[in-house]
Amino acid sequence: MNGETRMLTETQSGTTQFVDREPIDAITALDRFARSAPERGALSYGGAELTYQALRLRSDALARTLQKHGAQGAVVGYWGKRDFDWATAVVAILKAGSTYLPLDPSLPASRTSFMIEQSRCALIIGPDRQDWPNQLSASSNGATQFIPIAAALCEGQTSSVAPSSRGHRLAYILFTSGSTGQPKGAMIERAALNNHLMAKIDGLRLTRTDCIAQTASHCFDISLWQLLAGLCVGARIAIIDEATLKSPGGFLKAIQGCGVTVAQFVPSMLARFVEHLQSLAAAERALDGLRIISTVGEPLTPGLARAWLALYPRIPILNHYGPTECADGVTHHLVSAPPAPADLYVPIGKPISNLAVYVADGPRLCGTGEVGELCVSGVGVAAGYVNDDVRTRDAFGPNPFSNNPSFRRLYKTGDLGRVRSDGFLECLGRRDRQVKIRGHRIELGEIEARLCAHHLVRGAVAVASVRTGAKLTARDITHAAEDAAASKRLIAYVSAPTDVAEDELQTFLAEALPTYMLPERIILVGAIPLTRNGKIDLGALPDPTSIRPSLPTPFEAPQTKLEAQLSQIWSGVLHIENIGVNDEFISLGGTRSGQCLY
Repeated sequence: MNGETRMLTETQSGTTQFVDREPIDAITALDRFARSAPERGALSYGGAELTYQALRLRSDALARTLQKHGAQGAVVGYWGKRDFDWATAVVAILKAGSTYLPLDPSLPASRTSFMIEQSRCALIIGPDRQDWPNQLSASSNGATQFIPIAAALCEGQTSSVAPSSRGHRLAYILFTSGSTGQPKGAMIERAALNNHLMAKIDGLRLTRTDCIAQTASHCFDISLWQLLAGLCVGARIAIIDEATLKSPGGFLKAIQGCGVTVAQFVPSMLARFVEHLQSLAAAERALDGLRIISTVGEPLTPGLARAWLALYPRIPILNHYGPTECADGVTHHLVSAPPAPADLYVPIGKPISNLAVYVADGPRLCGTGEVGELCVSGVGVAAGYVNDDVRTRDAFGPNPFSNNPSFRRLYKTGDLGRVRSDGFLECLGRRDRQVKIRGHRIELGEIEARLCAHHLVRGAVAVASVRTGAKLTARDITHAAEDAAASKRLIAYVSAPTDVAEDELQTFLAEALPTYMLPERIILVGAIPLTRNGKIDLGALPDPTSIRPSLPTPFEAPQTKLEAQLSQIWSGVLHIENIGVNDEFISLGGTRSGQCLY
């Protein structure tokens, strides 16, 4: 990695480096390691392993098939689960010069169809054509072709495919929740992806001796660095399945058994992991191989950082901030010592190479300590939202704060932040109604828009409340991630006739929204309360703990001591009063399935 390094100082945002050096490219690196160390392990999954040579042969075969179908420069979707086929598909799509579009089989068909049509996806690859839903094939009017990966891998040709990785080509399109009721697809270029991989390699000090835990859903942008950064340096990537991730204990055993050296967490899930670790003896929770963890997706609280470092003082935390629209990575901050008792926030640090972050109040740059909107410029900024000029213009525009051509475009994140006196950035939350729950980015307006599409709903408001057993305080909200008794949950309030059942509305939502966007409760109200100036009066909405869900069975109070004890336990878990003997846990808002770490 030769070339000079130039320093560009943006005093309002800390210091960023503009780095001229040979770009990092995972596809080229994979081919190089396949030649120099063919038997080195590249991937592990479910007890099996793929070497660098095997991964190259698989990806070449699939890339060759894609090129035969004219995929170069086109959008290619992967529809399946995280396994060897997924890793092969990502590498092959990038190698063929195509744009990767992740598709999740668990999403409603209508949402997947929208993503395919909006991105003008021409090809879908996946493990089995029979698993491809008929309604999705019908919705694309035959314009989207499905190619089984197994068929492509059986062709038997062994000639290598030269990577097509020019920087201006799109690397991937990733759809996120949109406030208008439809998701929006951020278009990330190859140069932005490669810059992020370079920053992760530098920030985590990755080498060929590392084993990186690949844990994130393939519909999370962080899944890409978890796969590709390791390939850049010849490391091993341990793909950890969903069943293992459903429990902190399972993930702990996977880290220990796979020899993981680098792992990443959403802070709310790290809190669950730490709580489990604290219940174990020192020998049981030993993580001798783990050398660093990373946090992303939610604010890392000082209390959680202290709790982790109390258990593992030699395993630092790389706190990472970055929206999807900026190729996932914008800033890094290494936490190697417990935050001071007076600290209210853990910094998000300073910009990674080739990016600048500004704290702005409209056209004005904020001074040290002033709160403003975090705005990002540089190589990582997305090309916009796919086939959505209106929302692209709203979020992206020319950079008024710099004349450097490398920082000519600006993305307004909607996050609030400030620069501390030491030059580190802090993120202080949102300026709009976007929320993060277990790392998932959710626009409350999208839930409301879907509810209002129901023919009987007159109005709706969705909120993300903190689940506690008592009245909320500022401390509860600020430190919810570190408190095992407090967690965010979605609640929707709907103005509709009283004969509309909650489960009917839940079913209606589930037809269009992913599971993580479904409210735990939908509460019927006569009318959405408003303030004098016509805004929604959130304080006047009823407390969800005081209202029983609309259930098909009538309430019947506990009669025996055992029934009363069970009712009390359920009430403590669900924070709902008046639980009857005929009530069902799921119907009362209990978790529909185990929660993964991602």
